Amino acid sequence: MKNIFFLLAIISFIGCKNKTKEKDENTVSDPVWLSMNRNADSLLLDPKINAVSIGIYKDGKTYTGHYGELDKEKGNPPTDSTIYEIASVSKTFAGILVARAVMDDTLDLEEDIRKYLRDDYPNLEYKGKPIKIKHLITHTSRLPKFLPDSINVLFEHIDENLPFNIYKVEKNTIDKSFYRTCTLLL
Repeated sequence: MKNIFFLLAIISFIGCKNKTKEKDENTVSDPVWLSMNRNADSLLLDPKINAVSIGIYKDGKTYTGHYGELDKEKGNPPTDSTIYEIASVSKTFAGILVARAVMDDTLDLEEDIRKYLRDDYPNLEYKGKPIKIKHLITHTSRLPKFLPDSINVLFEHIDENLPFNIYKVEKNTIDKSFYRTCTLLL
């Protein structure tokens, strides 16, 4: 029995080694990989950037590369599971999704956003008029700014469960059809 496990371990190791070699050979000759590597190296010259992940979809092929370390000198490189803060890039993604939904007639920019919420939110209006999809996408909803004067207040009570707690709140307050619509758009 021990021999079988030992044999499987060796086969797995050899298989992984060959896969790495194959990827290395592809990265040396493929212009997409060369471009990704060159750009990642350039980005990592900036002392404010520790790590970067680059994804490209070209001609039916997916390229994903992870570079640097999440924490300097800790030996923890980014992976496919690494979560990055993408800041304003999310506005672009949201705009593309909404544009596609409008073109496919699955979303109307004039809709009241409360249509997608499970409970009644009478406060989601401004001067008696409902906040509409178009207001959110153009940032004209008149919703108050949520950031305090000192951003540090946001980090005083953070724990490792915060992302999961935010997800629970979103999951329980947003109509599931909204997520299905977004998923179909992708």
